[in-house]
Amino acid sequence: MSRQVLDSVDRAVQSVPSLIEKKNYKHAFKILSNAEDKLKGKNKPELECITLLLKGNVFQANEQASEALDTYEKAFAIASELFLKNQEDINAQRLLTNSLDNIVNILEEMDSFSGVESVIKKEEVIFGMIADVYAKLIAQNPEDIEYLTNYSNTMENIINFYTMIGKPEMQITLVTDIMMAYETIMRLDPEDPDIPRMLYEMAEQYGKVCLIKESIEEAKKVYGKLEEIYTGILEKEPEDEDLLSLLTDSYGLLAALYAKTDETEKAYEYSSKVLDIVERRCKISKQRSVP
Repeated sequence: MSRQVLDSVDRAVQSVPSLIEKKNYKHAFKILSNAEDKLKGKNKPELECITLLLKGNVFQANEQASEALDTYEKAFAIASELFLKNQEDINAQRLLTNSLDNIVNILEEMDSFSGVESVIKKEEVIFGMIADVYAKLIAQNPEDIEYLTNYSNTMENIINFYTMIGKPEMQITLVTDIMMAYETIMRLDPEDPDIPRMLYEMAEQYGKVCLIKESIEEAKKVYGKLEEIYTGILEKEPEDEDLLSLLTDSYGLLAALYAKTDETEKAYEYSSKVLDIVERRCKISKQRSVP
């Protein structure tokens, strides 16, 4: 494929998001179909994957959920192959994350238990391969923020498949690994305001599913790890208001968990810790208000 043709396909594909926004689905489909025709046999997997993701977006916006899911799965097949061949390539990592994002989103929209089970059955081996390859990549590059972020996002999506079918306990080790990756990102980039909250939201969601399924020990592990991470970071940043707030919320999760399991002393302990943090934050606020 000539550079001129490739550029024309790229430009055409880039116009699709605005067409989706305008609900001009017919025109968007036409552009993507033309792009697919031009890409056949041209060995341009990245562009093929992007085209499929956008096609899935059009199907989804047009309320064609089954077609969207099928298309996203095709994109995932390409993205996973790209990643497994060249896991250090950032674009391959991003395409992998994006394809999984879209599959998770459409399955949540469809609210289809059988659909999630089907994806797991088809892709579980690939999920395992991705996890193994990423684990080695992170071990070799323990302080690469972009790798860590892409790893966390990808693995969190894989975990989502298991939480959607009510089997969160199957991925507890992976959950704690992701939490440690988030912790590393927080230490490397303490100015990023989103990561601490993302960590909390993931742990909270996972823990809730564990509690619904009576997987109490898994919930304890995740909430305990959350407390450990925030406490550790706060040792270096003891007056970080956002982290103190998240630590308070984490104590609240633990207090509620122990109340649910009738461990009253533990529930009281963590309820007291919530009050301690509130008092601590009040003192910090007063100190800052003094001229």
